[in-house]
Amino acid sequence: MKMVEGEAQAFPLPACTDVVVQVCNQFKRIPLAFEIDVKEDNVLLARVEGDKMSLGTYAIEVKGKIFGNDWRSNEYPQFAIVSNNAEVLMRSIENYAYECFNVTASHKQTVSQLTTIEEVEAYDYKAGYPKMLEMSV
Repeated sequence: MKMVEGEAQAFPLPACTDVVVQVCNQFKRIPLAFEIDVKEDNVLLARVEGDKMSLGTYAIEVKGKIFGNDWRSNEYPQFAIVSNNAEVLMRSIENYAYECFNVTASHKQTVSQLTTIEEVEAYDYKAGYPKMLEMSV
């Protein structure tokens, strides 16, 4: 944007040189391929390939030169890359928790019926639980 008589106006990107579009987080900047929109010459079209970036929140940074002067975007729109498997992971966690709850309820019922200290000490309260979940994202 440029200021003309106190009003912000978009400037045509074809007049710009050295344009760089980057995706940034707190650790790195990743350059993106882009093109200028045919219909609106003040719009950049860039594509983010999620398989090349880890999950997290990122911002888009745009900078370049116009008539030899450096410029940089004032706002940095943010977006998040999330796992497409989030729903599957959530269901796995829910099922695991449900199975653990049922085993615990069964143990609780059994222990309440034990009558001697020896029975309580001999009781295997770890038996029956499902294998611990192993997840990677």
